[in-house]
Amino acid sequence: GGGVREGQEFGASSPKRLWERDTDSHGTAVASHVIGFETGSFFVDGVAPGAVIIPLKVFPNGEAETFSSRIVAALAYVTELRQSGRVGPTVVNLSLGGSRPSLLERRAIGDAISAGLIVVSSAGNRGEAGMDWPAAYPEVISVGAVGWTGQFRPGTVDEPNTAFWWTNDVGN
Repeated sequence: GGGVREGQEFGASSPKRLWERDTDSHGTAVASHVIGFETGSFFVDGVAPGAVIIPLKVFPNGEAETFSSRIVAALAYVTELRQSGRVGPTVVNLSLGGSRPSLLERRAIGDAISAGLIVVSSAGNRGEAGMDWPAAYPEVISVGAVGWTGQFRPGTVDEPNTAFWWTNDVGN
């Protein structure tokens, strides 16, 4: 690899700066769990309130799918930042997943880990059907969430029964 060159999408001087025009905000929501957020006059602490966020948008606005090459390019960029000493200890959050592994993504993840980065990815929403990739790789820290019993309708995986936990008094 020749490294990141000026003008590339994930370069520091990139004119695209897609993260500034985010229309989906999934990554912004995940970042708020890390650094915290304000709601009205109340501040909710994140798990690492002093962390610096380096936003790298790999999904085009409004799209539910992306190319592996975009994920690989983002991983290569942050790996280069680490190797050059421009960032210190760094956690790479991949709030994404797919049903099939990608050799190119796994290699980029391996390069990132070899450079001293910690890679974390969402386990997915498939329940007992198994984890999504890249979270399923043993070298990646997978992160999952749980819901209330009955939150998901019988026979569905992707459609949470939000009315259940909004309208029911759920005991401890």
